Amino acid sequence: MLKRRNLFNWFGSNLNCVTYVNSIHSVVCAISGGVDSAVSAYLLKKKGFQVKGVFMTNWDSSDENTDCSLDKDRQDAQFVCDHLGIPFFEKNFVKEYWNYVFLPLIKSYEQGATPNPDILCNRFVKFNLLTRAVLKSKNQCANDDVQASSNLAADAIATGHYCQNSFGNYLQYRKDNIEARLLRSVDRVKDQTFWLSTISHKELPYCMFPVGDLLKTQVKQIAQDIGLSRIYSRRESMGMCFIGKRRFSEFIDNYLEPKPGVYKDLETDQVLEEHTGVHHFTLGQRIPIKRFNGPYYVSKMDCHNQIIYLVRDPAHPSLFMRKCWCGPAVWINSEPFSSINSRNIQFQWQNKWRPVNCILKPFSDISLASAYLRKDMKRCLSSSDNATLASVIDASIEDNREVGPCLSIELEAPMRCIAPGQWCAFYDNDICLGGAMICGSISLWEEGQNTSYHEWNHSDYELTYG
Repeated sequence: MLKRRNLFNWFGSNLNCVTYVNSIHSVVCAISGGVDSAVSAYLLKKKGFQVKGVFMTNWDSSDENTDCSLDKDRQDAQFVCDHLGIPFFEKNFVKEYWNYVFLPLIKSYEQGATPNPDILCNRFVKFNLLTRAVLKSKNQCANDDVQASSNLAADAIATGHYCQNSFGNYLQYRKDNIEARLLRSVDRVKDQTFWLSTISHKELPYCMFPVGDLLKTQVKQIAQDIGLSRIYSRRESMGMCFIGKRRFSEFIDNYLEPKPGVYKDLETDQVLEEHTGVHHFTLGQRIPIKRFNGPYYVSKMDCHNQIIYLVRDPAHPSLFMRKCWCGPAVWINSEPFSSINSRNIQFQWQNKWRPVNCILKPFSDISLASAYLRKDMKRCLSSSDNATLASVIDASIEDNREVGPCLSIELEAPMRCIAPGQWCAFYDNDICLGGAMICGSISLWEEGQNTSYHEWNHSDYELTYG
């Protein structure tokens, strides 16, 4: 680890060693108001690029009575640009975010799923619409139906994501006729390739990731050294800002009509209590049942009949899965699925968990992928394959993406609470191959196991330093 005193000097002496490459002179850096994007903009400027900062507005906070941090984020983004001496711009994607991120989110919750808006935002807004709005000429990007803004026009775009580009994090190794690869960052704990697992290789040749080869501690140190203590001390953003300080159930009820149902004991089928709608819950959630001593845990949800099945044991086999199926996979690069050695692929379904080895099998539709895994089930609470879940995504703004097939996934070891609507990412070691929406899973209990599963330890899978 570089010492604090030497860290800034090291950057100061080495940042200019790579000059303009491949005719890249101007770069638009997405500025969120956080430390990672702020340091990214600083590093770009130190390298000699003409840097512009852009703040993305994805939500109209006036529509909701929230304590959304949007205004504070905008102020901090403006402060960063002023401090670094770069122009500040704001780009409004409220309508697009609503159509391509928020509506699919609501439709997923309506089906009892647990969706991820960040993956959709990166796929459709940040690394699609924003990138296309920034690039100077139509020929720079395969999708040319979005005209570039004259103010935002640039040769490349940069973000503060912890990931790397095979063309170099400043595109210094970019070549024609070769597809760029999305690679894991040096900081494995902060690695964010999971969130970018459905972007396209068509945008990657224009995407810089200045902090991809740094540790978070180094990024924070740079922020302090260059006088951005105000940004350094900010808490990292978590969750969906438009919810504000309200409970999620209070927020979601503004968009979905509550459909009352019942809690049932998974093993006895006894009705335990009533609830106000499956869209308030997710697998593994702790539920206090007033009539009984001790908590229960959500192990299965039947959104068609509004039944939530509960278990008392946090190690109950119904909470652990080694088989799941997903909708059409979205591949970053253009090689067909048949060229990928499925036995060398790693599966990651939470950004905070270590990946596990898996075996993938392709199917033409979700029902076939589901049926393949269900054939040996000993218990079955629902015959639904959740085929309609993948259809909530509107991909109409994408052009010639590598999408499909549907997949069955068998994991090397069971994982806890793999829920429909969540996303998984696929890796070949450090290369992020793509991602897919999980539409269903089969628990160890459904496979016939009756005893508690104690082999799963949180510490075995959580990404940590050291």
